[in-house]
Amino acid sequence: MITGTAGSYQRFYDDGAMVGYRTFQAVLLKAARRRTGRKRCRGFSLVEALVAMVITSMALMGFMSVLPLSISDTQQDSQHIQAVAAGQQYLDALEQSIESNPAGTLPAPPSISVELGYSSFGSNGTQLSSSQTFALANNGCPVISGSTLRHDCAVTVRWVQQGSSKQLVLEAYITEE
Repeated sequence: MITGTAGSYQRFYDDGAMVGYRTFQAVLLKAARRRTGRKRCRGFSLVEALVAMVITSMALMGFMSVLPLSISDTQQDSQHIQAVAAGQQYLDALEQSIESNPAGTLPAPPSISVELGYSSFGSNGTQLSSSQTFALANNGCPVISGSTLRHDCAVTVRWVQQGSSKQLVLEAYITEE
């Protein structure tokens, strides 16, 4: 017979023998274990493992759906960086021309092709070919009003990216030496 209140110390008897001083909660736990007949097994059940696999596969599918967008953004950024480099290269040529011969003619824009990079699909990573080039133009590098030695040079770079026309303008002030 079990008597007493939770958390208090009482004297308990089990089958007529004195058990000793135990908390009421410990005796209740022991009685609950007797009722179940066995200890709870540790580990995962098959249902729990299947649920974990479904959740993991859904998370991976979500990640994989974002991956093509990331690759596309990387390719767009690469073309933008190439456009800046092409414009800077032409701006440097304009600067050298003005510094060496201020009254001379400006150099013609170079023909620079767009590198599309490598294919990310497949096992060999083949380089993508393109016949596309950057269209470069300058503003004539006029002399800044109020100054006879400073020129305002701007280079416009145009290219087509995924069917839409893109444009980038680089500008620099060049001083005659």
